[in-house]
Amino acid sequence: MLYGGLGSVDRMLALICIISERYEDADSHFKAAEGFCRKACYWPELAWTTHDHAASFALRDGQTNTHDATTMLDETIRICEELGMSTLEERARSHRALLAA
Repeated sequence: MLYGGLGSVDRMLALICIISERYEDADSHFKAAEGFCRKACYWPELAWTTHDHAASFALRDGQTNTHDATTMLDETIRICEELGMSTLEERARSHRALLAA
């Protein structure tokens, strides 16, 4: 985790990789962040990580992995419901609806 509660270092690195279109590196960082958050029970950070990872699929030249993205968004929504993270939950539900369309 970053100092000051700004999030997982690997999630931040994944977001940087997405900006520079290094999607395989981004996947590796997202997976590392997800594993770290699960092990440490950092549920709010895991919700953001799974959301960002799922959203990253839409940026990949039409190579959307709908099944994995939907699974990640389902986990995001479940965590958000349990923790009362309504803003992120609404965002995840919106992304999930777009995938289902």
